[in-house]
Amino acid sequence: MIAMHYVPFHVGDYEAATSHLTAVEDGIYLRLLRRYYTAEAPLPGDVLAVQRLVRAQAKDEKRAVVDMLQEFFHHGPDGWRHRRCDAEIAAYRDKQDRARASASARWKKSRCDADAVPTHADEAQPEDANALPTQCEGNANQEPITNSQEPRLEAFASGDISPAVVVASSDGQTKSKTGNRFPGEEQQQQLRRNGSVPANAADVAEAMFAEAGKP
Repeated sequence: MIAMHYVPFHVGDYEAATSHLTAVEDGIYLRLLRRYYTAEAPLPGDVLAVQRLVRAQAKDEKRAVVDMLQEFFHHGPDGWRHRRCDAEIAAYRDKQDRARASASARWKKSRCDADAVPTHADEAQPEDANALPTQCEGNANQEPITNSQEPRLEAFASGDISPAVVVASSDGQTKSKTGNRFPGEEQQQQLRRNGSVPANAADVAEAMFAEAGKP
């Protein structure tokens, strides 16, 4: 708990209550009040202990301590109490508790607002990544047709070379073979068994490359 460092001083009330005091009594009374607020607790019940707390050494000072305690304080089980001091201390503690509760509520709200804001780590990146395949599964093992192969396809489609000129080998590379201008009977039967009956040289090229790409 933070000790009191400020207390309202009502000059009119104080002057009305202490206008009859001597200078020594007024000074001792103010020392008693300061000690009460600093400790936020009643003054000790022992008068000698109170005199030591307010540094009353002279005879008139010690007498003033006794007179001020009897006039403005009341003795209780926990020491000498002052009603106005108790009221001011209670008001100070209540204000302190309300300020602490308000600060705690603002802190909790700021934490909730921060937790509610989504971050990049919270987004479903794995699900989005799996939603669209990066490559067609059916063509994942196929080698792309390079520029060097395109003239052979054009020649094949025009009928200048045999359909078996370019065939994919088992290691993924291409190799050249010689053959007839059009597929032989054995090749045609193989195409028919696979459901592909080419009508012209271009269709033959497409069918042959489809056959060459099968595992």
